[in-house]
Amino acid sequence: MEVEIHGIPQSIKPKYQSKVRSAKAELAKWKKQAKELHQSASRAELLGSKSNPAASDDPYSDDIQSQRTRLLQGTQTLTDSTRRLEDSQRIALETEGVGADILRTLRQQRGQIENAVEQLGQADTSIDRASGTLKGMIRRMYQQRIVTGAIIVILIILIVVILVEKLT
Repeated sequence: MEVEIHGIPQSIKPKYQSKVRSAKAELAKWKKQAKELHQSASRAELLGSKSNPAASDDPYSDDIQSQRTRLLQGTQTLTDSTRRLEDSQRIALETEGVGADILRTLRQQRGQIENAVEQLGQADTSIDRASGTLKGMIRRMYQQRIVTGAIIVILIILIVVILVEKLT
């Protein structure tokens, strides 16, 4: 409210400022009264339990019954928590076993992959050698064709020369 008062015109500002002050004073008075009532109630509660000693001697009083009920509830909660903890431990052990099996399987698969990579490397080397051998054979084939063609051309030239010599 104080922030809103800063934005209103000067002519009506004092009227609202006085209302805000009175509201603050009344709020402080109510807070103080609530605090006193709370303290007196707390004091009465503390003194009330000491002023009635006969109630604490009764084994079946509401206070002891409530403590017993809370103790039984606590025991039940502890039992439930223990059971859940044992279940969690069992699940963790099962999960650990499954994880170990998975690791063994992965180790075997890794070995298989490594063997496959090694075999592929050997196959690649063999293919490279075979490719080189084939290239050499093709080169020799072309050389032999050229040599054969040259021999045929030389023989044809010799036959032509011999025929020309015999006819002349």
